[in-house]
Amino acid sequence: EVGSKMNLFMPEHEHDPRYEKIQELKEKIQDKEGIPPDIIRLVIKGIKAPIHNEATVAELGIKEEDILLLIYKSWRRG
Repeated sequence: EVGSKMNLFMPEHEHDPRYEKIQELKEKIQDKEGIPPDIIRLVIKGIKAPIHNEATVAELGIKEEDILLLIYKSWRRG
């Protein structure tokens, strides 16, 4: 849905969410929205280089209140 918001920093994990990898965030998006991680691209304000799946939230300086833009290729559910 265009313009929808979701909180990706949920206290469901025992580990510190700052050390979650981008791939883990994409998997959370898949769990909540059904969008496969392999077609997701995340854009973060101030970061122009491609964001690699192995980068952590802390390495990229992402904070809980930051807004990430989700871009994905067209796909069909089911």
